[in-house]
Amino acid sequence: MFWVRASNVARFEQSFRNIAEHLKIADRNQADNNIFELVHDWMLGCETQWLLVLDGMDDASFLFDNRAGGQGDSVWHGSTQELHKYLPKCEKGSILVTTQNRCEALRLVEQPNVVTLGGLDKEDAITLLQKKAGTHGTDADLAELAEALYYMPVAITLATASISKETNPSVASYTDTFRPKMQSALLDHELSEDPEKTTFGKRSRLSSRPV
Repeated sequence: MFWVRASNVARFEQSFRNIAEHLKIADRNQADNNIFELVHDWMLGCETQWLLVLDGMDDASFLFDNRAGGQGDSVWHGSTQELHKYLPKCEKGSILVTTQNRCEALRLVEQPNVVTLGGLDKEDAITLLQKKAGTHGTDADLAELAEALYYMPVAITLATASISKETNPSVASYTDTFRPKMQSALLDHELSEDPEKTTFGKRSRLSSRPV
């Protein structure tokens, strides 16, 4: 399995470089070589099954722009190919795309291949919080935060990471700080929302697809 951070072109390129380094692909360090093409060709010729995960593809525009997203000289060494053409397609491999933006998902995937994921069950969300937050909150505190986060696993992971960085980690304190901000954000969203452009409503969703 190969993991690509796909939130922007710089991270996308660095991930491909990391893959090339991990695979010890020949000529990967030559300045004039196209790292995307090297990885693409290796995957096409691979004899074993592989999975390429494009994580956090909330804005796929750079995949269709041969000018590196307007950043000047092409970061892929003079290639005029759009980056999406370097996503390998073969029987041996699959590509999984994660995104919180349904519109972007549909730029890469046909509708039948989009899977929308909701939150966890209440019990599973609290269990995840218990594992990640440890002793920083009571059962009641954990249940309250899980509900405030709509039982979303990504939100829970981010929240517990923030809690662990606090001087005096506390689930209750985090919830007290977080809830007003969340309510304000939802109100702003409702006031500015364009019904014709709504994709996932108020809750973040994760879409994925196999190729």
